Amino acid sequence: MTWKSPWLVVALAATVFTVSPNGQRADAGAIDVIHYDARIEPDIAGRSIRGVVTIRFAARRAPQIALAFDSGDLTVDAVREGGAPRNFSQREHRVYIQLGRAADLDEEREIDVEYHGLPRSGLLFFPDRSQVYTVFSTSQWLVCIDAPDDKATLRLVVTLPGGLTAVGSGRLIDHRAVPDGRTRYEWRQEKPVPTYTFGFAAGTFSEATESRRDIRVRYLAEGFAPAELRPGRLLFFEGISVIVLLLRDLTPRVPEILPCLLVLEESPPVFE
Repeated sequence: MTWKSPWLVVALAATVFTVSPNGQRADAGAIDVIHYDARIEPDIAGRSIRGVVTIRFAARRAPQIALAFDSGDLTVDAVREGGAPRNFSQREHRVYIQLGRAADLDEEREIDVEYHGLPRSGLLFFPDRSQVYTVFSTSQWLVCIDAPDDKATLRLVVTLPGGLTAVGSGRLIDHRAVPDGRTRYEWRQEKPVPTYTFGFAAGTFSEATESRRDIRVRYLAEGFAPAELRPGRLLFFEGISVIVLLLRDLTPRVPEILPCLLVLEESPPVFE
């Protein structure tokens, strides 16, 4: 079997495999992020992003007065706690935040971080194809802790140009048009996972779904007619469905997953 056209595949699912971090940072373990509530707005034409993320965390060392998060090449505009502004600084791709009061051991607190940026990695824009998608480096589009062993739940709200189809981490909770003509998607990841598994993709995709045992698999693709995505039409999709079932059998703790296979290309692959 040979591939006759270049193509990129992005698979999004709640089944993840974590790796051990290569060493620990000086502040590793100071806090445990419990949940990210992210509201982001990609500008595909401008290749930029703006967003606000509410980060809920618990102090694992006390007293804890200073926080540090990965921020990639993003610019942090404001940090607030309970509506009150907090002092912060940025250097070496991180944002350092001073709390108004030290957090006690195991105390849960929340901060809001407002930011914008022109990501050079982690979030790819294709204006000529009305397409945007994430690629692993989460701190390039979301202020977070990038350590693979730091797991959290996620609510992800993405506002996109109208007419685009999107897929994201977790379960799709809401999908609606907003008054300015754009489309708002909301997903929730209810099992804690590493931030590098957070992501989304959007574009003018064709779509098909199928059920395999107790799993519904969603296929989205560019360069295919909708009829070409029907189950059994593409050998590659058939192979991915088998892999999904295997993962489901090996990881029975993930009944909530909605696997998605997203194929981005200019022409369908040819198999021999």
